[in-house]
Amino acid sequence: MAYLKLADACLAYGHVPLLDHTDFMLDPGERVALIGRNGTGKSSLLAALAAGSGRGKLDDGEVWVQPGIRVGYVPQEPPFDMDMTVFEAVVSGMGETSKILAAYHEVVHHLAEGTGDQDALLAEMETLQHELEARGAWAYEAQAEKVIDRFGLDPEANVGSLSGGQKKRLALAQALAVAPEVLLLDEPTNHLDIAAIEWLENLLIETGTTLFFITHDRSFLNRVCTRIVELDRGKLVSFPGTFAEYQTRKEALLHEEGLANARADKLLKEEEIWIRKGVEARRTRAVFRVQRLDILRAERQARRERMGKVNLQLDSGDKSGKLVSELEHVSKSYGQRPKEAKNERWSDKLSDREKQVARLVASGSSNKEVAATLNIAERTVKAHMTAIFEKLELRDRLQLSLNLILTTSVKNTLRDLLCQMAGKLFANQLMRMQQGQAKMI
Repeated sequence: MAYLKLADACLAYGHVPLLDHTDFMLDPGERVALIGRNGTGKSSLLAALAAGSGRGKLDDGEVWVQPGIRVGYVPQEPPFDMDMTVFEAVVSGMGETSKILAAYHEVVHHLAEGTGDQDALLAEMETLQHELEARGAWAYEAQAEKVIDRFGLDPEANVGSLSGGQKKRLALAQALAVAPEVLLLDEPTNHLDIAAIEWLENLLIETGTTLFFITHDRSFLNRVCTRIVELDRGKLVSFPGTFAEYQTRKEALLHEEGLANARADKLLKEEEIWIRKGVEARRTRAVFRVQRLDILRAERQARRERMGKVNLQLDSGDKSGKLVSELEHVSKSYGQRPKEAKNERWSDKLSDREKQVARLVASGSSNKEVAATLNIAERTVKAHMTAIFEKLELRDRLQLSLNLILTTSVKNTLRDLLCQMAGKLFANQLMRMQQGQAKMI
């Protein structure tokens, strides 16, 4: 038996119907991807399917959910109370039980920290334990802690302090905490890095949860989905298989649609010419043609044409000697671990003019371009580079040489100079790395 059914659904914004008497069914074990152009109503459809959530309503039609199943819903931008802790946010989707679980978790935390009146806390914990046992909610508490740990979140962290990716993980944890039979996901890969996306793919596949999700991530779609449903001009069309199979079948359908529309337009044109000549007699055939013309006109007026495509191609520009950006004393930190920029250590030992020469060379400028930019002689460029390397220790020389040779298109004479200054032992390694034959160091 299907988990979700959508029957004769209608939804419009203004005069444009997003859902035009649409039907859909989601069976157990399926992982269905909903695709379509932006603005076609995908998120509205997903919200309408989130039965009992109050997040989406249809203008007409029916949404049916199998009695007794739990449906988890994760919108694109999940709404959270920024003052909640992670644990409180995760259990907030459990109804009245969530308040008892949040209070119990807070009491346990205070007892562990040794803060507050210990006797009063113990008495409160005993009362909460009885309430949780009466509701059979211990399984919910264990499930909440399990998903929080699985998503790598701190249960005591404040929601307002989380990053975009952490909030997306929190929303997924909140949906999974109720152990849903059906999971509705709207752009689940937004704000996630590649490692997190791969982790989410494995989780969704291994848990076997029935999915209905929206995504523009083709790699995620190909790996996770078992069926593709396209929302196009108010109608849902199903395509079993991968995205490549969808593209092949979609192209064939559009070709057939184009031929059928061309035949209908040709017939309409012929009938319009006939009617303008005037009906010669009120015979049965003439009456039929007039009726058919009315039908053809109505069908042509009701036809929704497919929107066109836009092709955009960006070519990489040629390198120039112009300075694009200039950064000094740049640093990056993560938590309590600061990370210094690579060039900060050795650049502090150089004069302003030597820094200018090094930056222009690193940007791919030739000796002539460097000389013209700084208004100095070409031979002075080589002298400056020699002075730069004399000021640096061996480790800094190797670092600078590697950066220049691997990331810029330096001239042969300058490359040879860099290799010579870096040292003969390292020069051979640099040459091999430039040719793509060396292993990473």
